[in-house]
Parts: sequence; C-alpha cells; structure tokens
Amino acid sequence: MEKVKLTRSYYHHPSNVQLHGHPIGTVFQQTVNKYREKEALIFPEDNVRITFDDLNKRSNEFAGGLIKLGLQHGDRLGVWSDNHLEWAIVHLAAAKIGLPVVHLQVGFRAHQLVPLLDKTKCTALVMGLASRDLFTEIQEIVPELKDAKAGELQSTHTSTLRVVINLDAQCRPGTFKFNTILDLGKQLDPGKLLERMNKVEVDDLSAIFFTSGSTGTPKAIVHTHGTQINKYIVLFGSGLVDDHCSKSFMTSPFAHLGGADCGLIIPAISGATAVIGSPKMEASDIIKILIDEQIESLFLLPHLMFDIINFCRIEQLSFPSLKTAYTGGSMMPDRLLKSVSEVLKAKVYRAYGSTEAGGVLMHRTDSPLELTISKDGFPSVGCEVKVVDATGRIVPVNMCGELWARNSFLFLYYLGDSEKTKEVKTPDGWYRTGDLAVMNEQSYCRIVGRKTDTIIRAALNIYPAEIENVLIQHPKVKMVQVVPIADERLHQEVCACTCRTAQGHQVTCPNASVTSMDQLTKLFVSSQ
Repeated sequence: MEKVKLTRSYYHHPSNVQLHGHPIGTVFQQTVNKYREKEALIFPEDNVRITFDDLNKRSNEFAGGLIKLGLQHGDRLGVWSDNHLEWAIVHLAAAKIGLPVVHLQVGFRAHQLVPLLDKTKCTALVMGLASRDLFTEIQEIVPELKDAKAGELQSTHTSTLRVVINLDAQCRPGTFKFNTILDLGKQLDPGKLLERMNKVEVDDLSAIFFTSGSTGTPKAIVHTHGTQINKYIVLFGSGLVDDHCSKSFMTSPFAHLGGADCGLIIPAISGATAVIGSPKMEASDIIKILIDEQIESLFLLPHLMFDIINFCRIEQLSFPSLKTAYTGGSMMPDRLLKSVSEVLKAKVYRAYGSTEAGGVLMHRTDSPLELTISKDGFPSVGCEVKVVDATGRIVPVNMCGELWARNSFLFLYYLGDSEKTKEVKTPDGWYRTGDLAVMNEQSYCRIVGRKTDTIIRAALNIYPAEIENVLIQHPKVKMVQVVPIADERLHQEVCACTCRTAQGHQVTCPNASVTSMDQLTKLFVSSQ
C-alpha cells in the first residue's frame, strides 16, 4: 500500500487485478484441474476427508439429481444443516446449475423458517441437524409433508416448496434421502449437466444470507456469483495476504457469510484445504486439530481465540505449523490480539466487514503488530471507504463519523424489502455500514461502535466501544460492557458493567466521555 497523507476521511485502495467473469462452478473446475488429488475439505468430527476430484464428482452427481427432480435455473434451494460434507456438496451442485442457495441458520425454529422459505420462494429444502429432529419440527408447521409423495409437496404455508431432502439416516415421509439424489444424478446424461452449467453467468444470483437487524427481523441479503468470488480473486491476486493455498481451520457455520467464504468459497477458488469444525467445539478439541492436522491458518471468532489462548497458557502449548490467525465478527480487545501473537506465535489479522459488503477493512502481512492491534485495518483492496457526518459529508481525519463503503462485491439488495435496501444503499453505490469509525492520515480506521449504540449525554455523543477499549486494558477487568441508562436531566447516563465475578458490578460516571478516561477507569476499578 502506498504511503498516504490524508486530510479528509476518504480513501480508495485501487486494484490492478482483473475481476473474474466466470461463475463459481467454472472457477471450481479450474481449481480441480490444478489440485485434483489434494484434500479439499476435512471434517474431523465426522472423520471425513475428501479430495478436490471426489468433491467435484459428488457435486456433479448431486447436481444431476436435482436436474432429474425438475429443478430449473433460478429455482432456490434452502439448506438447514450443521457443517457437514453434504452441505459443501449441495452448495457446489447448486452453484453449477444456477440454483441460488438460501443459507438457513441452525438456530432458526420451524415457525421462523417456514415464512422465510415462502419469502425466498424456495423450491427445495435440504435439512438435517444432529441435535434436533427437524422433520418433526417442520411437520408441525407443514402438516401436508407427512402425506405427500416425495418431490410433490403442496402446502398453503410454503407456496413454492415441493422438494424436501433429508440428511437423516432414516427414511422420512414426503422426503428424499441424500443418497437417493446422488443415485439419480448418476443416471443423467453428462451432456445435459454440461448444458445446464453453461447457462450459468457470473451475475446470476448465487446465495441468500439472513442477518438480523436491530428489530430482530431477519433480512434476506442477496449475492451473485461475482460478488461472492471476486473479492477473493482481487485479494489473493494483490499479494497482500499470506499464501492462501495453505491448510486452514474454521468453525463458523456455513449458514453465515464468514463460514461460507472460509469453508466453501476460498477452497473452491484457490485450492486451499479447509478443515471444518463446529461452533460448539471446545478449546481442547480445536487445539488437538491444530496439532494433528498441522494447521497453517486459523479463522476463529474472538471468544474462541480467548479460550484457546487461556488453554495454551495453562498447558504451555505451541503450534510450529501455524503462520496466520484471522479474527473478526465482533469487537476484540486489544490485549487479546496481542496475546494471540505472543502465545500462538502467529501473524495476527483483524478483519472487518459485513454480510452486505464483504471485507471492508484489512491488514497486510507487513503490518506491524502495534498497528494491527490499535486499528481495525485500512480499506481493503478494490474498496472505497469514507467516514461521514449525519448529512453524508466526509469529515476531516481523526474525527468520528459513520463508515461508508463502496466496492464491486456489495450485495444486490434485501429480498422483498426495497425500503430497507434504500436506507443502507445509496443511489451512487455506497453502503452505509451503521458503524462509527475514525480514519487517520494513513487511511487506517478504528471502529468505535454502532451508530445505534451511541450514548447521548447532555448533547455529548459518547461511543461505548471507546470506553470499553480503555477499561479492558486494566488487569482487574476481564470483560466489560458500556450501556446507556435513562436520566431525567441528562437524557442518558453512562453505565459500565462487568461479569468478572458471580455478582456483576456496575458504576455510573456523571462526567464520562471519551475525554475523561482516566477518571472513568479509576472510578470503575475502585468498585471492584
């Protein structure tokens, strides 16, 4: 990255990497041709390993089976499952024949799921969870399923759903077993599969993800083949990150963008081997995998990083193979990032992004540790970033405002919600992140909180994250949350809470603001 000296909080990180004009299926085939016998995916909990060649063959078979069932280009296919090999096979199969995948979160219950199936107009649903009987759950909401012939479901609750594919070992009324679809696909003329694959374009819809807004109502975020793969084509082609063909480990659900990217998209386009865990894994289980599989890159959410660091300190463990550790998805204390570097002996990457915009801020291989810790990153390659005031005007550097981003990887729209789309996506292509940030003269940004989380005390804007980042540095403070409390005179008062003991503590600070951190820290710690 060139050295810059900004006066306004705007930076465009140009890219000399050509965007890809091919859909996911075509790019995956190119990867298979290069890394045919290399392991593509490993699922240690299931004792499953598969090469790129075998993954390609099985996804072709499943794609053929879906064609035999009559699914047409553009029909939507929902997946409601834990991280398993079947998820990856379904994902690639759907991408190859132009079926947008609806990523359904494991935590959804049937009464939440069924309206979403109707909203997204799902024609088919693949479902299976080890911990829950999904068939019984969904049958209570869609009673027609128990009497339906497989592939011919008709229900008033889900107007378009007609095919249900069951990942359970046992047969279920009205559903197909997963292996039945594979067997059907083996009967399809390969020429017909190729014909369908050739119809898929890079701008076709590829995925719909769900995320909850401040009201808790899921928003359906629509992406294309191009928006999913080109952000990594650009990133890898720029040379700003370490070798992306290494063996990586992650636990994020495939239903989330981060899990789908790290566990499905990156291996498919780069030849990396992804070792996939589950979000419920314990630190000891993860550490065993890091050692047994000689993991080189680690993708974990902050709370799992915290658990692993503590476990390693107690057991005095190290991982010679580990080169890089990536984290993001929520606020991460600076001291935890420093611990990752010190304990794991790995290069630390802090990433910032969203389901709507992908990666917005990033660090690079030669970023010094102190910069990686103190900042969330600079604008990702191929991305424009600006910090604006309430009117949308760019603010001077080192001034807080809302972070906006613009790139070639933005989501298309919120499905069925044009008003919400207009709220966050401007006519000229900027995405309003809703996060508050400060950009310095070198374009490095620090996220200081959510716009909706701002505490307004006597007309003074106070950003909880800034206070939390200071308090968490104190050795007596393990965890802290700053929240507003209603005040008759000042409108809102600042309250800092901790859960370091069985009994929580809280303290209000009448003079709290980002300019009186010393006073707030002393008052807070004295209450412990």
